[in-house]
Amino acid sequence: MNKRSRTSLARRIERRLAEGRGQGRGPNYKPWLMIHDVPSHGQASRVKSPLHGRTCHMLSQLETDWFFAFHAIRGIKDIREQYPLTELEETRCIAEKLGINHPTDPQTREPCLATSDFVLTIHDGLREVDMAIAVKPSADLSSVRTLEKLEIERVYWSARKISWQILTEKELPRALVKTLRWVHPHIDLVSSGALTAGEVARIRSTVEPAVIGGNQSLVDATADCDDRLGLRPGSALCVARHLIGTGVWPVDLTVEIDPRRPLQLIQNGGTNVTASQLTA
Repeated sequence: MNKRSRTSLARRIERRLAEGRGQGRGPNYKPWLMIHDVPSHGQASRVKSPLHGRTCHMLSQLETDWFFAFHAIRGIKDIREQYPLTELEETRCIAEKLGINHPTDPQTREPCLATSDFVLTIHDGLREVDMAIAVKPSADLSSVRTLEKLEIERVYWSARKISWQILTEKELPRALVKTLRWVHPHIDLVSSGALTAGEVARIRSTVEPAVIGGNQSLVDATADCDDRLGLRPGSALCVARHLIGTGVWPVDLTVEIDPRRPLQLIQNGGTNVTASQLTA
């Protein structure tokens, strides 16, 4: 690569680093790639994480589905998407040793920083550990070039003794994702100002006996609550989704919720799954 290309590449990396890309944790993390940085095929999305309130950037529908699923992992502390492998010379050396081409910018054809789709931080009861994740459609794994780039990732994370894994749509817990998508819009019901904590408590105290009784569907129980309190239709159901999403009402998240049936609360409060269960 000529001097001009090296200078151009260095400038682009330095500019993104100066913007804080690929740095920080929790609400302060900034992904290396944002959805306006890459060509869109209608599958990219921004989703606010219940973990820390940050708007996260997913580049595919499959990434978004797994992003929701990761929130159910017991002990999950952080989810960082589009995480850069910042040691460019290291990844270039890895590629050279493997005898493969290093990832390049699709427009300039210059070497670029490789990224991992997600880096999760999980508290396992004793300490916090990181786990790197590559999310790929299973059909892409038949591509030699895709496998080559994934091997660079694997070697990079292995050198850091960080677990790395490939996840496809075949392992996706679809019922879990559907449940989490259903509750997600109402998780920050109070912090968004849609309802006060007092209003949520009043609605909860009214509808909860019927939910615990298990004789009414969730739709009927919440509709009765709306009538009793003079609320706009659907208000109590929004609160129910909030209570499920925040774990106040513990349910088995791996079972799809049908609002036309009674809601099954569980006694031990075990609403989450372990990382090994989810990514097995």
